[in-house]
Amino acid sequence: MPSGAAVIEYRGKRGTVFRIKYSDADGRQVMETLGAERDGWTRRKAEAELRERLVRVERKGWPARTPASMRI
Repeated sequence: MPSGAAVIEYRGKRGTVFRIKYSDADGRQVMETLGAERDGWTRRKAEAELRERLVRVERKGWPARTPASMRI
C-alpha cells in the first residue's frame, strides 16, 4: 500500500462503518465512506475496494469523484 492509503474502521453508536483514504491522480487526499458492517462490509472487503481504487489511480489517472457523486 502506498503511504497514506488506509482502511479506517469507525466504531460509533450505530455500529462499525468502513472508510478508505487514498490520494487521487492529482495528489489530493480522498476519504470515502464505503458502508456499515450491518450492510455486509468487512475489513477484508474494504481493503479490496481500496486496492481497486489504487489500481484505477495508477493505471488510468483516475481523479477523485466530486462530492456530489460520492457515496455517503
